[in-house]
Amino acid sequence: MKKNLYYWRKKFQKTSFHFFLIAILLIIFLSGCTNFSTNKEAIRVDNLYGQEVAGANITCQGINRYTDPSEALGPPNAGEFVRGSRNYYGFVSLGIDGSIMLRMSLPVADGSGNDIRVYQSVSYEALEVWVSPSMIEEFVSLGSKNCGKPGGGFDQYCEFDIKESGYKAIRYVFVKDKQRTQVPDIYCYESAGADIDAVQGLYTSLADTSK
Repeated sequence: MKKNLYYWRKKFQKTSFHFFLIAILLIIFLSGCTNFSTNKEAIRVDNLYGQEVAGANITCQGINRYTDPSEALGPPNAGEFVRGSRNYYGFVSLGIDGSIMLRMSLPVADGSGNDIRVYQSVSYEALEVWVSPSMIEEFVSLGSKNCGKPGGGFDQYCEFDIKESGYKAIRYVFVKDKQRTQVPDIYCYESAGADIDAVQGLYTSLADTSK
């Protein structure tokens, strides 16, 4: 009798272990399937930038030297003609409280983490990003950030998550200067406001995910 009990106890322990192992493998498998599904909906891309200026309000005209909104289109290319000269190229300075709206080359989808990258050159300045799937739908703010890094440069940026808007994908990005949040009494100067080099979408989607 004891031998039989011992036999069945050992068999039960082995069976329990096998069920436990199967459960763990099933969880891992299902997690992998979920990630695969998400990746199919939102595809990581490297060449999705602003394609068209849909609107702009560039302020500090007459003092601001960098007022061409088209400089915010395409990939980042800002620089300085002569090092230390403060003679720049490749970006648009929005001016104090200025703004720009870009139509992206493809829909920007809500992927894993941040989805929009704003290249802000020269110095550490604040901006706010709003997004919408179209010109007739509501623009929703993704919040304000001090964009760049103290000390400035031409390779700096800040990122935003479309998830905050409630949209699954957007086509329009509206960027507004918020430099007054850093320096409340700021006035116009030759590169006033946030200096927008480019706006990049980090994910797109083959599906219709506008909402």
